[in-house]
Amino acid sequence: MKLIPGHLTLAQLADIAAGRVKLTLDDWSAVEASAALVAAAAAGDAPVYGVN
Repeated sequence: MKLIPGHLTLAQLADIAAGRVKLTLDDWSAVEASAALVAAAAAGDAPVYGVN
């Protein structure tokens, strides 16, 4: 089962707790792309709002 943050159901949690499934993590390509976008914006001269 691929573990995707924010998309875990109670049934899946029960399967995980019972050891009935093998877990893999979702890739972080979206997170890495977002981080690159924020880094590029921070390196620029224009103001950036709404980034914590």
